[in-house]
Amino acid sequence: MSDDPLAELRERVAAAQAAAERLAEETAAARDELGDDVPRAAGAASGEIQALAAVAHAVRALLPEDLWEQVCDLVRGLLVLVRALLDRWIDAFSGTPPSGPVARDIPIG
Repeated sequence: MSDDPLAELRERVAAAQAAAERLAEETAAARDELGDDVPRAAGAASGEIQALAAVAHAVRALLPEDLWEQVCDLVRGLLVLVRALLDRWIDAFSGTPPSGPVARDIPIG
């Protein structure tokens, strides 16, 4: 066991930050490709964000300043990932809609 009781938490924060950065890079690389990704419901995402904010507020009081800065860097990385995903979805859905059938006049009589 190490002398620093927060060493394991620091390692986990660093690993999560690295994973978020990898995901952001993969998403940015695949941005030009259209995927089968379907955005989740806004209500589910909103609930998760509120829960994350509550956890962050509770953790803030417990962490030393240097570890809090690492957590903030992790959150920034996650926000970059979210932005990359949103950019990808916007690009996928902003294309011109498919045109409807061509109408033609039918002579009567």
